[in-house]
Amino acid sequence: MSILDHYLRKLGFAHSSELNEEEKQTYEEWKKALYGRKLTDDEVSDFLYSLRDKASRKLANISQLSERESIFYSVQLQTALNILDFLELPEREKAQAEMHINSLLNDG
Repeated sequence: MSILDHYLRKLGFAHSSELNEEEKQTYEEWKKALYGRKLTDDEVSDFLYSLRDKASRKLANISQLSERESIFYSVQLQTALNILDFLELPEREKAQAEMHINSLLNDG
C-alpha cells in the first residue's frame, strides 16, 4: 500500500475515485511527484542535442573563454556526443543487419 493510499484511508476514502475533481487533481500531482515519470529516449536525445549545441556555440567563440571554460565545454561536448552515439547504436545495428540480410537475399 502506497503512502497516498494510507493518506486516503486516513481521510476516510477507500479509493481515489471517491475524491472530487480538485482533490483528484491534487492526488494525481502528488502521485506523479512520488512515483515520477520515465524519460523517453526522445526526451533524453533532445536534451543531449541541446547540450551539444550549447557547448558547440560556446566553443565557436573559444577565444572569449577562459581555459577552465574551454575545458568544461569541450568535455561537455564530448560527453554529449558519446552518449548520443550510444543511444543511436540500436538504430545503426538495425540498419547494418538489414543491409546484410538484403545483400544475402540479392546474392541468392
